[in-house]
Amino acid sequence: MEFSDRRLQKLVSLPTLKNAYYGLFHSILSYGILLWGHSSYNDKLFILQKKAIRILDHLPYNAHAKQSFIKLDILTFPSMFILHCLLYIKKNPDQYTSHSQIHHYETRNRDNLVLNRNRVNASRNGPNYHAIPMYNKIPPSIREMPLKPFKIKITEFLKKKTSVLHCGGFSFLRFRWNIDRDLYVGTYLIDTCLYFRFIFY
Repeated sequence: MEFSDRRLQKLVSLPTLKNAYYGLFHSILSYGILLWGHSSYNDKLFILQKKAIRILDHLPYNAHAKQSFIKLDILTFPSMFILHCLLYIKKNPDQYTSHSQIHHYETRNRDNLVLNRNRVNASRNGPNYHAIPMYNKIPPSIREMPLKPFKIKITEFLKKKTSVLHCGGFSFLRFRWNIDRDLYVGTYLIDTCLYFRFIFY
């Protein structure tokens, strides 16, 4: 059975369709997303996800899907990648070094994680290159939460802002956001961490 088959719309209920989405599509989309979620193929995958969402919401093939993501309470592909990056750091704190572990100055960024610039070029394809700058923009009060409430908080934020992560097309190297009618263009993925500061503070 292919999830992309629109005949499913007439045969089963929405809860069953959502179960099919998570079982046949979302699970595959999530698998190994930390390693390949930033690749050049993400545009094609995002297009496939939007196609699946249109089927769930009984929309024409060319309709805008951004409101359907919110209505169906489903994360967009870019939101999934961001969530997995942040959860990876949260689950593996021993793999990272904070500024406070290097020096003892009382700076406002002392608890931020260190991104080893000497290895940036060699690690652009790894999750840390994208995850650390985003994680550093999350307020300490949220970073200090236990894993479960941390995941809930970040997921709620990403779902609430699905429409802005979804509009204008998508590339992990280029975001187009509509925030309160002001267009913000992030040239690189790590620039999108500015948005965390904007929304959380």
